[in-house]
Amino acid sequence: MDRKSLLKQFIYEEERIAFSKALDQAYLAVKTFNPAFTCFMDPVKAEKIQSVLGTLRELDCRIIAYGGSPDCERVKLGFFPDHEEAEIEAFPIDAIKINKESPGSSLDHRDYLGALIGLGIDRSRVGDIFVKPDGAVVFTDRAMSAFIIGNLRLVGRYRVTLFLLQPDEVFVYQIPEAEKNINVSSLRLDNVLSGAFKLSRGRSAELISKDKAFINWRMVSSPSKTVGEGDVLTLRGYGRVKVKEIVGKTKKDKIRLTLLSNQ
Repeated sequence: MDRKSLLKQFIYEEERIAFSKALDQAYLAVKTFNPAFTCFMDPVKAEKIQSVLGTLRELDCRIIAYGGSPDCERVKLGFFPDHEEAEIEAFPIDAIKINKESPGSSLDHRDYLGALIGLGIDRSRVGDIFVKPDGAVVFTDRAMSAFIIGNLRLVGRYRVTLFLLQPDEVFVYQIPEAEKNINVSSLRLDNVLSGAFKLSRGRSAELISKDKAFINWRMVSSPSKTVGEGDVLTLRGYGRVKVKEIVGKTKKDKIRLTLLSNQ
């Protein structure tokens, strides 16, 4: 195997690092005859890494992507030797329920993620965060769950309590994606992000130029990039939406979009 040649298939440095670590875990599984797992990653990165690893005949193992529930976007890759049954239950992922002690408090995805990062936890150890009216469910690396439960006391200005969900309880806390409609003057990225997150167009353009915006988990630095139906848009620090449908034109010649969000 020529690792350097394999790494050349990845454009971005963070992808090369993730692939290199995944390759090490794959070979660890083959060598030890035990399952091995990566950290959390976005689905585009996971799919590309799986595709490249699938070309290596010497890797005698199965690869599964899983994030803690079928609805999760951020996933770990699990490598299972052929003699080992590949089961999602083997993934070292815990689901933690975060309850707000102040029912009227308003907290969003970035508040919960910021609180976790504030504990010194690397983003790669945290999977999806599902925000609910009474709190949130966060998927995390099992090695971090006891630390999080033992140390997270505040999210924003509000006190919280935490407990570990059992596997059969996780699905109870899944929430449907909420729809919302916005009208934009064009399908430029800065226009759509402005409408989606209630920002001025200038502010959204500024955030895009600072590499805070992603289309389908790919960083985009041009505010004029066109958004299409089915695209997943992420604005770091604000959240994520999916363009469900380009409905058509309004009477005022605006473009009407239907967005999906689980934040």
